[in-house]
Amino acid sequence: MIINGWEINDNLLEARKGSVTKHLQPLTSSLLVYLGQRAGRAVSKDELSYAVWGRAVTDHAIVMAMTEVRKAVGETAVITKIMRGYLIPKHLLGGTTQSGNQGEAHIVLGRDIEHYLRSL
Repeated sequence: MIINGWEINDNLLEARKGSVTKHLQPLTSSLLVYLGQRAGRAVSKDELSYAVWGRAVTDHAIVMAMTEVRKAVGETAVITKIMRGYLIPKHLLGGTTQSGNQGEAHIVLGRDIEHYLRSL
């Protein structure tokens, strides 16, 4: 999945743009994939809490995690919609991966997040 020019590889827990590679924490990677799969729609804190953490978490925990997400793909890649949640604009998805595939068709997931969280 490509977000704001960064190729997110959930399997390797990294974001890559050109010759720059950033290591991602599992939570950051999961949030990026979850939000990227829902690009163009605001995702509420409650939805993120249960979908990514698997339980209710504090607003502070979400805000801190979103800070890490923004560090990974750029401050402007994730928009905070007051009283609605977080949104990655659809136009920031896609592009060409290093393998030459179109980003929207080249989603690299190391696990099915929703299935994994339901199994906890």
